[in-house]
This record gives sequence, C-alpha cells and structure tokens, in this order.
Amino acid sequence: MQSFVNVRSMSRICAIVVLLILVVAVPASAITPLTIDSVTPSTTSIVNGGTVIITIAGTCGAQITQASFTMWTPQNVGPGTTLQTTTNGNQWTGQAEYTFSPNAPSGQYKIGRINVQDAAGNYVSKDFIPEVIINVQNSVSAQPPTIDSVTPSTTSIVNGGTVIITIAGTCGAQITQASFTMWTPQNVGPGTTLQTTTNGNRWTGQASYTFAPDAPSGQYKIGRINVQDAAGNYVSKDFIPQVIINVQNSVPAQPPTIDTVTPSTTSVVNGGNVIITIAGTCGAQITQASFTMWTPQNVGPGTTLQTTTNGNRWTGQAEYTFSPNAPSGQYKIGRINVQDAAGNYVSKDFIPQVVINVQNSGQSTPTSTATQTASPTTIPFTTPYPTQTASTQIATIYIRNNVFVPQELTVPPGTGITWINNDATIHAIKTTGTHAGMFRSGDLVKGSQFGFTFGDEGTFEIIDTYSNAICVIIVKKGALLIGNPTVQTSAITTVPTSLPTSLQTTEPTSSPTAASTTVQTTAITTAPPTGQTTILTIAPTPNYDAKIAALESQLAVQNQKIEEQGNILDKITSFLRNIFGWK
Repeated sequence: MQSFVNVRSMSRICAIVVLLILVVAVPASAITPLTIDSVTPSTTSIVNGGTVIITIAGTCGAQITQASFTMWTPQNVGPGTTLQTTTNGNQWTGQAEYTFSPNAPSGQYKIGRINVQDAAGNYVSKDFIPEVIINVQNSVSAQPPTIDSVTPSTTSIVNGGTVIITIAGTCGAQITQASFTMWTPQNVGPGTTLQTTTNGNRWTGQASYTFAPDAPSGQYKIGRINVQDAAGNYVSKDFIPQVIINVQNSVPAQPPTIDTVTPSTTSVVNGGNVIITIAGTCGAQITQASFTMWTPQNVGPGTTLQTTTNGNRWTGQAEYTFSPNAPSGQYKIGRINVQDAAGNYVSKDFIPQVVINVQNSGQSTPTSTATQTASPTTIPFTTPYPTQTASTQIATIYIRNNVFVPQELTVPPGTGITWINNDATIHAIKTTGTHAGMFRSGDLVKGSQFGFTFGDEGTFEIIDTYSNAICVIIVKKGALLIGNPTVQTSAITTVPTSLPTSLQTTEPTSSPTAASTTVQTTAITTAPPTGQTTILTIAPTPNYDAKIAALESQLAVQNQKIEEQGNILDKITSFLRNIFGWK
C-alpha cells in the first residue's frame, strides 16, 4: 500500500526534475540580458587637473567585445572613450582612465552615452540614469586655438607630385590633433592628419599630400580644417581665402567597377567562417575596399578587404566569422566601397544580392532593464518639403577618420542625405548653429546609417558629437548635387500605404497631411508623410515577454500532464483498495 501511495508523489517529483533539467538546458545566453547596471567614478571632484577611473558594469549572455562612453564637457561633447572589459560568467566590467587637463574649462562634466556590444552581436546604447557628474575646477582655462595661415609648397602639379601643406595659428594649450580635407574636382577626399608642434602660444602643422599621375585634372581645394588642444578646445572651419592647387595630368584613371561577389559558402550552421571574394576592373591601384554585412536584426560593422591589383583587374578578400550564438536567419552582403590611388571612389550595393543562411541552435539576446530600455540604432527620416513630388534624390556622406566625406553638399529641396559611419569608432550627428535641434541621430557604430530629407532652403550645419567634425548642407531651388559622386534618383510611381514588415514604424501622433514618397536606398525604404518623422528601427529589441509567456505555457502544459497522471494513479489506487480491501 505504501509503495502505491508514494507513486503519485514520485511521479510528480520526477516531472519536476525533468522540468528543472529543461530550464537548466536553456542556454544562459538566451535568458541573461545585456545590461548597464552601474557607473562609478573614482572621484567626483577635480581641482586643477587630474585623472578619474570610470568603472561601468552590468550583466551579459555572451562575452563583451567592445564598450565605450562619452564625456559631456561644459562646452560640448568630447570624443568617445574605450573601456577595457572583462567578462566573468554573466557579469561584465569595464574600466577606463579619463584625464582632465589643468587648463580644461571648469564646470560639470557628465558621463553621457554608453555603448556595449557582445560576441553574439547584441548592442545596447543608453544614457545612464541617474546622471553621473564630475565637478572640475581649474584656475586657468586655455584660450581656444586659431587657424591663421594655410600655405602649400606649390599651387601647380603636372602629371603627379607631392605638396607640403603648412597650417599655423595661435593656441592657449598644446595642440593634440589637427587635420584637413582636400576637395577634389569630383568629390572630397579622406582627411589628412597634420604633424603638429606647439611653441608658446603658437602652433604649426605640416603634412605631405601626394597627387597620383592619373588623378583627375582640375582644381583641388583645401577644405575643412580641424584643430583640438589639450584643454579640450576644438575648432573646425574652412580657411578664407580658399587655397587652390591646380592639377594637370595627361591620363586620368578610369574609376573601379564591382563585377563579382563570391562567398566560399552560403550556409553556416552553429557558427563558422566564410571567405568573401569581391572583384572588378580598375584604372589605378586599389588603395582601400570594404563591405558591410546586413544581419537579420540590423547592419553589422564594415569589414575591410585585403586587395591585390593585377593590371586592370582587382580582387579583394576577407574572412567573415559568424558566432555560434549569433541570430539565425539571412545575412546579406550590403554596401561595397572601393577607392583607387587616383582618388576615384565607388560605393554600391551589388545586384543580385548575395545571401548567407545562418542556423544557430543557441542565441544570445539583449533585453531592457526595469529603469531603462536598450536603445536600438534608429534612422529618423523626415520629409518637411510639401512640393517635392516629382522625384526624390539621395546623396551619401561618409564618416571616415573622424571627418565627413564630403564636408559640403549643395542640393535641391527634397534631397535625402544618408550618413554612413565607416570608422571603427562610434559617431553621432546632430544639427547645430541656427538649425540646432532639427534632428539628432542615435549612436552610429561602424557600418550604421542615418538619413534625413532636407525640404526647406537654407544652409545647415551638422556636427559629429564625438569628433566635433562639421559638414555643411546647402539647400536651394534649382541646384544640382555638388560634391558627392554617389547619387541616386528614384521616380515616384506609387504611394505606399505601409512600411515593409522588416522595418518597424513608430506612427506620428498627428494625422498625415500629404502622400508619402518612395525612394530607393539601402538605408531608407520609404519617406514618411510631409512634415512628420518616422523611426526605422534596424536593431529592434527582442520580445522577451513573448519568450517568458512561451516558457510559462510550457510549464502549464507540464503541470496539466502531471495532474492527469496523478488522477490516473488515484483511480488505480482506488481500484486496488476495493479489490484488496485496503484502508
């Protein structure tokens, strides 16, 4: 009798053990969120300079691969600071030293945006609440630097050559970095770093700029100059009068083409490496090439190709690693960028699209905390211009080496501008000057994009809140796109009624007043109604409520089965009692 009576209890115990095994078998990475829980400075008061150790910690479901924060100064936001991280089980910690110059501006310095990414590709970007403030009190604040002269060693180049660019000015503290950009006849080139020396209250910077013998002929203009000192002062300006170098080359090179994109495999199961090979034609040696990989959740960071040039053919290869706990789904090779020694630059999405199918059994996913929701990278795209209905033009600005490329665009009203971060460091952009507050992007990791349509005429200054680089958008009726080689024009043939299911849309609070327009670009699929902003989320936070509900549903089913088994055992026990006369 006793053995039969205990059968039901043992059955339930066994079922509970099975459930516990099932719960334990669920990968920790699937239930441990990526969070930012604490921000601790070693001190909150600095007098006449000093160093603060910043410690940031939280939970994680996979190893942390990169983490950083920004420090808001009394004047503006400073550059991002990288954290040295350690991962211990489901806990991570990051530390960094932040040094305050003795002549930095006095006031409140605030730890701003914090960015964390793990090996599974999860990304969290948030401002920590409550705000962490460090009070700085310095006796002497330095005067910001000036840019007084720009002198090229020559203003004429024939069939290639090198020019020494010398830039000088005054300063109140040592100059820590300086750079300039060179506007080519076709577009703006990458930023060039100056080697600087500081002597008292004067600074000088020099750099060699080489013109390839097959570079395009025409006028090359020294554009935006950026200077920063040890006190944190930052100056960014175009030097007036403009400095021009005339280049006359006999044979300009043909721009490169992108003809083939070949992955070593199109199927990856539980992690692995894929060799991506991209090839095409060229008129000069290829100096740099890269591509981005679109993940099922969002676009990943750019990947650099190792290139070889053989005659008029070029080939680039790169190894792309898929983590065994990366999200499953289709990964697509997106924007490809190629530049040659002649200064030609090509940026395009390869057609037909190359897709790699990834199937992983264990995936690590981020989630929100009780006090702060993890912010995805978003693309606000606003169309305030009501009469732009015939066509929509798209232009691209790249962020490379902490400068905008190009730094100035002249466009007609209704043109959509896409900013793409090609740097390994994080950037974020916003309008400044007379149009401050018009828009502000979230943090842009490498490969991320942000788009905005300029409807009204005017001159708009855009600042990178990390590097303080500035670009200028000039919008005027009848203008042709100037200063950018990658422009797309899309005739408007349909009025979309909804966004694609792959993009989540936050509806505006007011009713639409005009029809939406359609543009073709990798960053932006549709433009919203006139005067309204649509947020296109490229890294949506997973729905953990649904996952928890699914687990609860499974537990309920198991409980029901246990009850059914218990009822059967009760009936068997009752039957045996009746037969044997058990009490």
